[in-house]
Amino acid sequence: MTSPLFTVIVPTFNRPLALDACVAALLRLDAPEGCEILLVDDGSSPPACPPPHTLPPGFTLQVLRQANAGPGAARNHGARFARGRCLAFTDDDCRPQPGWLQALASVLHAHTEALVGGRTFNAIGERAGSCTSQLVLELVHAHFNPGQHAFFFPSNNFACTRESFLSLGGFDPDFRRASEDRDLCARWRTAGLPILHAAAAALDHHHDLPLPAFLRQHFNYGRGAWRYHRARRRLREAKYLGEVGFHRHLPLLLQGRLAPYPPALRARIILCLGLWQLANLAGFGCEAMSSVLRRP
Repeated sequence: MTSPLFTVIVPTFNRPLALDACVAALLRLDAPEGCEILLVDDGSSPPACPPPHTLPPGFTLQVLRQANAGPGAARNHGARFARGRCLAFTDDDCRPQPGWLQALASVLHAHTEALVGGRTFNAIGERAGSCTSQLVLELVHAHFNPGQHAFFFPSNNFACTRESFLSLGGFDPDFRRASEDRDLCARWRTAGLPILHAAAAALDHHHDLPLPAFLRQHFNYGRGAWRYHRARRRLREAKYLGEVGFHRHLPLLLQGRLAPYPPALRARIILCLGLWQLANLAGFGCEAMSSVLRRP
């Protein structure tokens, strides 16, 4: 069978309804050279088993399975089996828009060694936790990715060649909860390879975040941030100044971004922004303390 240009890799864990909607969106992609879709079941119970779909010409769909090891390890598992020359990554709660692959391909065609990231939109509506997480993502992009050359993209919306991905060792499976994408982007930059923005590579994020889930997510991001900085220190690349600057400039970055929200939702988002900072700091401190306690 002729190898497709893209393999889309989707890690999944115990979200069958979201996964089915994600698959339906992937099968609507504009992919004239075909597309291989690999769903990597990260130990779901019961095992992930999406309902049958009618596949467009040139599309294939396969479910791979592994014992639960985290999304980074699941993506690596998919990459080992991928037939595509390029890998595109998204999550089971995301629904790429039809032109997603074409937009990623247009940048990769001109910059074959690049890691290319797109844009993510909140599709939940007026859930304060989901809106706040989307806002945090926009603030990160505004601070770290001001132009075409970027510093970081989340792993639910980026692509690269399979050769480049495997040459860097893929995702570090030690990052089980979060920050595996930050670590990969850092190693990509350290290798002297570009990280580029493809603004037209858009997807909708259906991540419903009630308050407990919001706090848990950002607590885990804080834990992942500690592991990320520890990994950077081992390579003598510890640089906190960029993140200190990000948090210091938050009031400036926020200017005008809250105005579109209705007043009641705006108040809840402001509260969630404060809780985001506290949860992130708590996770960072918890992981730092655990690291000290684990020392022999």
